[in-house]
Amino acid sequence: MDVQYYMQYATDFAWNYGPNLVIAIILLVAGMWLIKRVSLVLHSL
Repeated sequence: MDVQYYMQYATDFAWNYGPNLVIAIILLVAGMWLIKRVSLVLHSL
């Protein structure tokens, strides 16, 4: 097993997909928060 190869692969993967993954997680949390707020408003009607 070539450790250097896997370290380079992991680094490349993180640089290529890391920002998109962070944005996706932020959007998921924001969407869940928004759904919760809308649900609370609709239940109070």
